This record gives sequence, structure tokens and C-alpha cells, in this order.
Amino acid sequence: MNQTGTTTENTVLLSATDVMSLLSISSTTLWRHVKKGVLPKPFYVGKTRYWRHADIIYCITADIDPK
Repeated sequence: MNQTGTTTENTVLLSATDVMSLLSISSTTLWRHVKKGVLPKPFYVGKTRYWRHADIIYCITADIDPK
């Protein structure tokens, strides 16, 4: 995670750039995974989208069928 991650109430929040960097994927792949349900939908704080770090880690470590 780079320096743009935000910590709020012991929850690490990741921007789209952070998620793409963490997973080594492009923007197109990130949104494709969100659309297919492989990754959770982001939530908004103002106009900025964030994901919870724990949610991303859960998705990539859980036995989720991406079909």
C-alpha cells in the first residue's frame, strides 16, 4: 500500500490506485472484477471511492469462484 491509504477507526481504506497497486492490475481489470463481483463495490467519502483493506484481502484469500 502506498502513502495514500487512509486509516479511520483502525480500518485501512484504499483508493482505486492503492487497490490496483496491491493486486498488480489495471484500472480496466479492477472495474471488471467489481462488476463481476470478484471484488466488492467501493463506497464513497465525498466524491472519492474507497475499499476496506480487509475486504480486499478477504476476497483474494477466500475460495471465491470468479465465474
